[in-house]
Amino acid sequence: MSDTETGAPLGGPDSGAERRQHPRIARDEVLFVQAELRDEGGESRTTLRCHSADLSPGGLRLHLMDPLPVGTELELWIRIPGAARNYYLAGTVRWCRAGEHDAELGIAVHAAPATDDAAWREFTHGVMA
Repeated sequence: MSDTETGAPLGGPDSGAERRQHPRIARDEVLFVQAELRDEGGESRTTLRCHSADLSPGGLRLHLMDPLPVGTELELWIRIPGAARNYYLAGTVRWCRAGEHDAELGIAVHAAPATDDAAWREFTHGVMA
């Protein structure tokens, strides 16, 4: 069974099995996400404004206006008020649930060249301590 908007497997935060490796920090922050989307013409990149719902060293839960397909690779630019720096991360859409007014997505953060993965993990671990 799949989400009618994205074709993605149904799932998400209420799907039963808990797979999180880290506790989450509830944060409503404005983020900018660059998504690599594939359409009939090939591949295109688009920048999307979104809001975070929660953060962890290994992932984020985001709210976007439109759903994204599971497996979509993302570049995330994160600026958190009070943090000493901005964070550039790479991530993958792990689940997507389309709602009436927006879509909720689970993003897994992964190490990639020239990203701030190590600094992000240090920041989020520090906030949780």
